[in-house]
Amino acid sequence: MRDSNFIPIFCTGCGKLIWEGLTVGFQTRLDPATLTIQEEIIKRIQGSRTFELHMTAVSFEAGLRSVNAIQRSKGQSRTILASHSCSRTKEIFRFKGQEPAEDEIPDYWNRRKTPQLEQEGIPF
Repeated sequence: MRDSNFIPIFCTGCGKLIWEGLTVGFQTRLDPATLTIQEEIIKRIQGSRTFELHMTAVSFEAGLRSVNAIQRSKGQSRTILASHSCSRTKEIFRFKGQEPAEDEIPDYWNRRKTPQLEQEGIPF
């Protein structure tokens, strides 16, 4: 069963990495590229829906953006994604059931920590 925490999958139509989850009870698929306010307005004019991401302990939830939300967010840094626009042509071929690799998944909130290297020759 799906929940509101989004998971990374590969689109069955085009083979690209996308996010899938529920937004207000409806299945939603999102492109992983973050948008600026200008790019968001262009996507809206083209007919795509845009979503603002809210971090959770597991992944994130996506809230549908309205015109008022776009106007209020001037100058503020927000993570915004657009709904997936599938070309239905396989640009990237994937095996059925193939999972995205850890380095393919975008890290919007810097959750992946780089391992600290041991310091050699620390002067005392």
